[in-house]
Amino acid sequence: MSWFSFGDINWIAVIVATIAQFVVGAVWYHPRVVGRAWMKQVGLNEQDVASADGGPGRYVATGVVALITAVVMNVLMWELGVGSVVGGIVFGLFVGAVFRLGAHVIHNGFALRGQRLSVIDGLQDMVALAAVGAVIGAFI
Repeated sequence: MSWFSFGDINWIAVIVATIAQFVVGAVWYHPRVVGRAWMKQVGLNEQDVASADGGPGRYVATGVVALITAVVMNVLMWELGVGSVVGGIVFGLFVGAVFRLGAHVIHNGFALRGQRLSVIDGLQDMVALAAVGAVIGAFI
């Protein structure tokens, strides 16, 4: 794997980008933003979400995936020469649209869930990856 080197990873950027994903998610899914619309699509209410079991486990799993996402974005951006905030935003939006929004459309379509859910979750992923790209682009 000559294209991958841990030496090419800016760990400060990766940590900040990981945190940025949590911030985007917290704002995006807040009830005053799109949280209520999301809850309606998945059949939950605010009490259900607040009292759900396994909260810490979900956050740990999300954190691990967010960290891996930031590492992969760092490697891809480094190897492709994406080295600016604007370039990182565009790259993150592109990757989010192709891989994350696309996956939501496919999975929710076959699970017979509304496509509105795909839009809500997919756009959040695009914004989160744009934030990751911006952060990493600022450090490269």
